[in-house]
Amino acid sequence: MWFLMIALVLSASLVAQTKEIKGKILDNGNGESIEGAVIINTKNNKHTVSNEDGDFVISVDNRDELVFNHINYQTKQLVGSEGMVVVLEVLNIELEEILVFKRPLYDVFSMALKNAMKTVEKGDLYKTYVREFNIVNKEQVNVADGLVDFYVKKPANRPLTDVIEHRVFRSARDIGKDAEIEESIGVFGGDVRDALIKSVNLGSIEKILKDTDSYEFITRRKVELNGKETVILEFEPKEGLKGWKYEQGYVVFDESLTKVLEYKFKLSDAYKDKMETMNLILAKVDVYDYERHAVFLDSEEFGYRLSYSTDFIDVSISAKRIGKHRVNLLNEIIVDAVIKNVEIPKQKQFRGSLFNENSNYKTEFWRNRNIRPLSIKEQGILNKLEEIKN
Repeated sequence: MWFLMIALVLSASLVAQTKEIKGKILDNGNGESIEGAVIINTKNNKHTVSNEDGDFVISVDNRDELVFNHINYQTKQLVGSEGMVVVLEVLNIELEEILVFKRPLYDVFSMALKNAMKTVEKGDLYKTYVREFNIVNKEQVNVADGLVDFYVKKPANRPLTDVIEHRVFRSARDIGKDAEIEESIGVFGGDVRDALIKSVNLGSIEKILKDTDSYEFITRRKVELNGKETVILEFEPKEGLKGWKYEQGYVVFDESLTKVLEYKFKLSDAYKDKMETMNLILAKVDVYDYERHAVFLDSEEFGYRLSYSTDFIDVSISAKRIGKHRVNLLNEIIVDAVIKNVEIPKQKQFRGSLFNENSNYKTEFWRNRNIRPLSIKEQGILNKLEEIKN
């Protein structure tokens, strides 16, 4: 009798046990790592994304099934396990159904883009984990992350931001002897309040859809494992255009064409050699590359909302006061929860970059987060910074 009771208690605790697992995603043809695959836990609808090494980290309960999805590979569903290696097969895109619409593409997809913008509404409290990488001249590396609450006052404006806990690692190597220069370099970190505002990126996609003179489009239908369909819109600039500020990428829509599930776009490879210096008031800027990626959650239980996004930019900034510096900025955000109709507090909000404040963490808040794991290179950087700090 006692043995049976103990067995029942143990089995119940095992069922409820949540653990973090790590895995890797590979191409079945060449064995190379697959970056940017979206991994979804079918039980709790949590998302994560694979890094450039194909690695991913996600929280699961016992026997949770994970869906592995990438626009260029066949979707696969497997039970999550520690150290799993997932091999995805390349889609035969030529055999997929290519969709042709009689209406202009902007008219076809405009509702979905507008609905994606409306995922952030007045009165929302977004509880998030934010991470920022700042690399200057390939020498000075700054890393900051933290738990950040975003109170939305107006969806298109910067929210009120409350940083609950955060940590900051700064490179021990100075890139200049002038303290003023050092201070200026720190300003290159992005404003954390902008992490939630995705209307700018969606607005860029809207402009691309309207610019049929400059862009080529392919729209195809993909059938997922559960029988549902997604529609993938891929775009790239036409040949022979003037200028250089053109993007290439894709947007994934649900089968009803009313919701954006994912988007990813970057500076077009074909026009990078035409890059021109932008003359701003106080500085000159050369943009070498940028990339925007976002994943949206859609479920009956959690509703339709932004789940994960990352913004990367590679630029050089020159000004008389600070000289010329090459800067890489990476900003990532994962949404832990959205609480609706919250009264916005009247506290003084956090402004600027997480790099502007010293660490105030009390718990290991960065553990067990379903966020893109650091690449081998990034993790090596962070390990060195932790050694210096300790």
